[in-house]
Amino acid sequence: MWLSVDPMAEKYPSWSPYSYTLNNPVRYVDPTGMVVESPDDIRIWGKDPDGNDVLVVNLITDKIDTDIRTDVEIPRGLGDMVKGHDPITNNVNETKSGAIIEKNLDPVLESLISELPDKNAVPMVSVGAEGALGKGGSFSFDMAFMHEGFDINSPSDFKIDALAVYATEGNGYGLSAGAGFSGGFLTARDGGKLSINSLQGESTMYSLGIPGVPGGGSFISNSVYTGEMSSFGGKGGGLSRMTTNSTLLGGWGNLKKHF
Repeated sequence: MWLSVDPMAEKYPSWSPYSYTLNNPVRYVDPTGMVVESPDDIRIWGKDPDGNDVLVVNLITDKIDTDIRTDVEIPRGLGDMVKGHDPITNNVNETKSGAIIEKNLDPVLESLISELPDKNAVPMVSVGAEGALGKGGSFSFDMAFMHEGFDINSPSDFKIDALAVYATEGNGYGLSAGAGFSGGFLTARDGGKLSINSLQGESTMYSLGIPGVPGGGSFISNSVYTGEMSSFGGKGGGLSRMTTNSTLLGGWGNLKKHF
């Protein structure tokens, strides 16, 4: 007997509140009866303007299972910008997990690993938005996949030892607007290994993308590392220069080893 409306029904507006795990019990589970979960995903949470939990990012992967819960306030309309689900604006373009942004991570990560320039380079993926009309800003969740080094001629030997998740905010100048998902790598200027702590702090990011044309990317640098990021989906474009600051939010795996 049903005594009340599902309290999470508004989180999945295009799904019936009587459907279990979005009609896909093979892929998803619902251990609490409140939120659909995937057994092996990277899930990053933030807050809407009213302080409610919002599943911002769901990266579908067979390699890591973790929830990173943050107090980061998510801007209204982020889902609209990336053509994803937006529970804040009630966008009806539902993702399977209810996240604002959902992406199949494994093929992207495999592509990044196969193109790493050296054995100590750190693969990165980023989800975020940027806007500048003269002066502007940016925000992203950045994920660094830490490892012990590997033979670059044998990408299959790459093993993820830890995942570090950062919130990165930027301020700068340009003529740009967009949001999406990107991937790339960071390398230490001295050729050595990068630590989780060394990826925090300030850096400079130059971005270029042509509206309506697939691709685009960014170049990142500071006194410790340099890096490149390429777009793997989203919309928008333009040219900008941002001074960014990254703060560690949490992670998964053997984090202490990589500090």
